[in-house]
Amino acid sequence: MSFRIILLSTALIASTQALQAEPMTITPGQWEVTITSQMPLLPQPTVKTLQQCFSAEQVDPDNIMRNSNNCEFSDVESTPNHLAWRMTCAGHGGKMTGNGSFDSGGDNMQGRLQMYMQMNGQQITIDHQWSGRRIGDCPQ
Repeated sequence: MSFRIILLSTALIASTQALQAEPMTITPGQWEVTITSQMPLLPQPTVKTLQQCFSAEQVDPDNIMRNSNNCEFSDVESTPNHLAWRMTCAGHGGKMTGNGSFDSGGDNMQGRLQMYMQMNGQQITIDHQWSGRRIGDCPQ
């Protein structure tokens, strides 16, 4: 799920051109990303650090939006360094809504995604925060 969040956020960034918003730049290459996830059912936040190669093809909006996991984006606001959005996703557990933000300096990024869903009559909030930096070219 964590890598999917990064890809969805990257997809949204790349797709801002198609949405007639101002595009943001993510420099392709090897990235180190730390993701902190907090959910009501977990006693403490989960923190994961991973390294991932982002190719130019991976941040191509047409490629990524085809695999957007049944999510629709709305209320997109962007500047060259900041992006905010709302989203609605349909899945196995029902409908989820959420909002997110993403800041990028080209070789660094940080963001947050909060998703909300109803489960057994209670609202569940899932909070993901991430930060990352480009650490070089992708390995061959």
